[in-house]
Amino acid sequence: MGQTERQSSGGMVHGKARSRRVWITLSTLAAALLITLPARAQTREDGAPAESLGVADAVRASAWGPSAIFANPAALLRVNLLAVETTYSYLEGKDGHNFGLSMVDAKTNPDVALGVAYNYFTTAPDGRDRDGNQMRLGLATGYRGDQVNLYAGIGLRWLALTLGKDDTDEGVTETDDVDTWTADIGLLLEFDRRIRFAVVGQNLIDTKTPEAPRIVGLGLSFVFDVIDVGANIDLDLSEASERTVSTWGFGADFVIIDVVHLRAGFVRDEAYDAERMTFGLGWSSDSVAVDVAYATALADPAAMTLAVSLRWVP
Repeated sequence: MGQTERQSSGGMVHGKARSRRVWITLSTLAAALLITLPARAQTREDGAPAESLGVADAVRASAWGPSAIFANPAALLRVNLLAVETTYSYLEGKDGHNFGLSMVDAKTNPDVALGVAYNYFTTAPDGRDRDGNQMRLGLATGYRGDQVNLYAGIGLRWLALTLGKDDTDEGVTETDDVDTWTADIGLLLEFDRRIRFAVVGQNLIDTKTPEAPRIVGLGLSFVFDVIDVGANIDLDLSEASERTVSTWGFGADFVIIDVVHLRAGFVRDEAYDAERMTFGLGWSSDSVAVDVAYATALADPAAMTLAVSLRWVP
């Protein structure tokens, strides 16, 4: 949960007095600062921001702003803000680099939110090139009550990938390159701004490629004073899927003195038989936020991801 979100949600977390139990919890968390994620030996969404990486991307129910474009389009309307964010991710051991730019406007019109994102990525999982571009567009609307909020959203995704050698190389014809459109939908139910339930359908238009599998994602999150805890489970409904549960995981965001965020999480990636832990650190003011996250597979610490995001709120 970012600083802007806290200010927009009724000041739930303001106040300088912090109880001893929070500091004990933070100290315990600091002892587990290792994390999760390889390159395309993972099921993480390409271009997702560092803030969500820090909590193992367990943000189906707690996403907001730019993270909602990737995790749940319904959450675009959850926080009234206008924000621009840029993200860079480095994937160790995969020669991987990912550059992204996103914009969210949930402020101009209080009833409709818009989010757009572009990503360019170049990686080489298992020594085979995987280069491409991605565009995402999300729209959300909803109902806000005194105690209950309900949001709904739709997302469109264009994905273009060159796998292996480029077709322009002499004598080369790749048959598994990707150039496709697909769509997401999402619902988010929120009680008293503290308990949230989410259902997300991703890649509902069949792309006939494992690069964009048909996923149903379920999310749950709780807010306890300065702690936001979330959990995800993703079900892969693609015809070629060997396992129904593709990933499950959980994460937590702890806030220190209102502007510093300490994050950690765990994810089990069934598709790649991998377990990963995540860690993130963030700082935010009224108009600027910086997030850093690091992730590594438990069985292969060399397969790690480092992500940095910079967000500007006009």
